[in-house]
Amino acid sequence: MKFEPLKSWVVEKGQEEKSAKSEITFNDIFGVKNKWVPIAKNEREILADKFRQLVDHAYEPVGGHLKVNSTADILRDDWDVWYANDVDEDPDADVVFFGKRTPFGVKLIGAGHDGSRNARRESMLKRGHFLLGKGAYMESSHQPYMILSNKYNVNIIKDPKIVQAVLNKPIQWHGKHPEGKVGDPYDKPYWYTRQIGGVPKTKILLGNPILDALIKK
Repeated sequence: MKFEPLKSWVVEKGQEEKSAKSEITFNDIFGVKNKWVPIAKNEREILADKFRQLVDHAYEPVGGHLKVNSTADILRDDWDVWYANDVDEDPDADVVFFGKRTPFGVKLIGAGHDGSRNARRESMLKRGHFLLGKGAYMESSHQPYMILSNKYNVNIIKDPKIVQAVLNKPIQWHGKHPEGKVGDPYDKPYWYTRQIGGVPKTKILLGNPILDALIKK
């Protein structure tokens, strides 16, 4: 009787399990459509490849998400808040957003979508409603800011000392946008630049971080 080497069997078994996982869809797990659902860590492991595709697609026009370079990044332990939604006929997730818990609440780190009109609309709608809640905040560039501020009236953090304390990162405060363009949002005097993923990015801080920790200090 001929036995296969144990290492080969383990590798083959691992490949089978990986293939089986990749075939499991969002709807196989949750069985719902047009509803945002929280994603647990074990569910994220199963859907990580799909989530990576959604994030890549959403950030492709700006050269990619600065902190998502592989599927392994989707599984980061500190990114512990995930929601996803299936908004079309197929059984896969079409839109996702994710963040992390901090002493100031939940910071939105990013989002993803499949490029469809429904998915893009749901992505912005979810972020807009999310940022109206206490303890929710995000750093934004000018394009998302225009929608989030004008359509959802999302709050702007205007004090540079609070911005620096909440981010806990070195920032260069500009006031008006350093590109020197005229009109909203460039005239808003609340822009700053900081390093994100080793790249200088100009942002504005939106939302309602919980400032109790700063008051206690």
